[in-house]
Amino acid sequence: VLWEQWIRIQEERPIYVSRAVVDSFLQLSARTQDAHILGQCRRYSIDNALWAPSPNHTAADRTQIEALVGHYLEASVVNHGKTWPAILSFLSQQEDVFISVSPADFVIEKFFPVDVETAHGFYEFCVDHEIPVGADTTAMLAIALLPIRLHDVFAMLERVFDNVQMERVLIALLETLRTQRY
Repeated sequence: VLWEQWIRIQEERPIYVSRAVVDSFLQLSARTQDAHILGQCRRYSIDNALWAPSPNHTAADRTQIEALVGHYLEASVVNHGKTWPAILSFLSQQEDVFISVSPADFVIEKFFPVDVETAHGFYEFCVDHEIPVGADTTAMLAIALLPIRLHDVFAMLERVFDNVQMERVLIALLETLRTQRY
């Protein structure tokens, strides 16, 4: 009902207001598993270019767009399952979607604070399908996984770490071993 009321209001509004409202509905879609709201938000976002930066966009616009796309992805996973090929296809097909990192890194960075297991599942999908994941993202995910999936981190140590990243992961690993008394 609220969505229909929002759509009926046809007055001119700043794009950042539209993004904020749609972002709230996407979060609602994820929490309530409402695929209808998700579809409506997607259509509205495309029709109103909410994912596209304006020619004179700011860092705040980029942050808002990335949050909007991230919440769209989260709601998609909740409503449609972990359809990783579809999510990557969505990110690559939307020419007006504006994200500052690779699509794989973006998905991992958006999911790991919310659900590190989902982020790891996507990471494993990328590794299995030879989709590049940045070393910084891999290190960040490895550190987040340490308390819950220590054995999975060992395989990640082989992948594209430089000395600084390796040191960060190993320090976190040693701290996990110390505190959890493995």
